[in-house]
Amino acid sequence: FTITFNGRIGPFFEAIGSVLEAFGSSGTIDSWIVIMDRNATQEQREEILHALPFATVMAKGTALHRHPVSMNILLDLVRTRWWLAWEDDWRLPSGASQVLEQAKDIAANGGFHQVAINGAWLEKDSAWGSIGSAGNLNYVQTKNGIVFAELLYPPECKQRVLEQRESFDSLVNGYLRGVEDKKPSLATRHAKALLWPLYSNQPALNDATFMRTLGRFNESMWFNSPEAYWRFEFEFGLKFVRAGGRKAILCHRGLASQIPCGSSSSGFDMSNQASMSARFPPN
Repeated sequence: FTITFNGRIGPFFEAIGSVLEAFGSSGTIDSWIVIMDRNATQEQREEILHALPFATVMAKGTALHRHPVSMNILLDLVRTRWWLAWEDDWRLPSGASQVLEQAKDIAANGGFHQVAINGAWLEKDSAWGSIGSAGNLNYVQTKNGIVFAELLYPPECKQRVLEQRESFDSLVNGYLRGVEDKKPSLATRHAKALLWPLYSNQPALNDATFMRTLGRFNESMWFNSPEAYWRFEFEFGLKFVRAGGRKAILCHRGLASQIPCGSSSSGFDMSNQASMSARFPPN
């Protein structure tokens, strides 16, 4: 399990607290890794180290603050095939203890390289933009009764990505056009709009072995600028699609939701660190 810390201590503890609540005593997670995406104050580092003595906590110098740097470090650190990757602005609801095993079952037995556990990409998600989800979600129920959807990348989008005739900027503009233009004419929709290329840094179970075959996250400042910090993630998604990456989404209520941007306090009691360590010892 890995989680990035971006400087908001309350939401961070709310996020990791929800994961510990769900999976901390299950024995399904081999190691816990916290990486300071934008570093942290000395007080924050001490608070995290005191609350999570069983975790590997990594701080970075100012020159290494950017998110793609964190993702490359994590790719190097993760040694298991299945990698539960988390961001510190997402929390699980109570009663989500089965989510991880369900995601692993879907990934391992279905041949998927990423299983989203955050509810993104379901039918009403805004990420579909003008393209829409119709015909692009294949719903499946496993023999154990787990319902999930495979995200089928639209053929017209896949062709554009695979052909590599367009520049990176052209593909990005296609994505932005699809998100911004909710109701384009049918004649222009397929020619212009491009769906986000599947891979996401949002909470998911990843096949780390497959991810490493895609190479590194682009650490160039232009791919992680304040104006378009997500470019590096988009580029990695293009490599994911070109390599035949497959993505599934769990379909039930026990999924992670985003912590509001204005949230500053933790919804999970991390104040008693001694009790915390006893309850969730390292595996």
